Amino acid sequence: MADRSQFLEQYRYYMTPESEAVSQWHYGVSTIHGLLQTEKCAQALLSAGGLDGEELSRQVEARIGRSELLERKEPPHFRTILSEAVLRTPLPDRAAWCQQLELLLEMSERRNITIQAVPFAVGPHALKNSDTMFLRSPDGSTVAWRKSSYSNQNGGACVEVADGFPGVVPVHDSKTPDGPAVVFEAAAWSSFVGGVRGEAFRG
Repeated sequence: MADRSQFLEQYRYYMTPESEAVSQWHYGVSTIHGLLQTEKCAQALLSAGGLDGEELSRQVEARIGRSELLERKEPPHFRTILSEAVLRTPLPDRAAWCQQLELLLEMSERRNITIQAVPFAVGPHALKNSDTMFLRSPDGSTVAWRKSSYSNQNGGACVEVADGFPGVVPVHDSKTPDGPAVVFEAAAWSSFVGGVRGEAFRG
């Protein structure tokens, strides 16, 4: 497993449930999941998210290191369903994009990994605008990341929250699903959501 100290502090809490999960299920609207990214793909996506210099190098190394969990003796079952849009949004570097697609093909041949795509022809469906991630723990409980209904549809103000963490509610930017999260106490988050619904924060 990657050295957790490499990750941004707010994101480290996620490493334990991910590393202990017996299965992971992902639906990607806009990007390939971090566990299936090549180094050049991770670099391009993290750079687009605003990282550069030593921090960019550190986060790329950390993200690639996470994929070690798929290499262990008894790896979790990992299933990802990608929107066709993901496969039709190449990296600027053609060679790097070909390398990324080759990795997906290689990983899809593994017994514990399932990669599927949802074609545009399917039309509207429930997850059309929502990146979703489910982690199933050894005790059978499931943690689910979901996009907040307060997120808009033009790529901005996108917030995802996670269910299943006792006493806390992790929140992160859905445009960077592998990025850092802010963790709130459950009571504080409930109070905040109640305030938003009641327009308590309207200026």
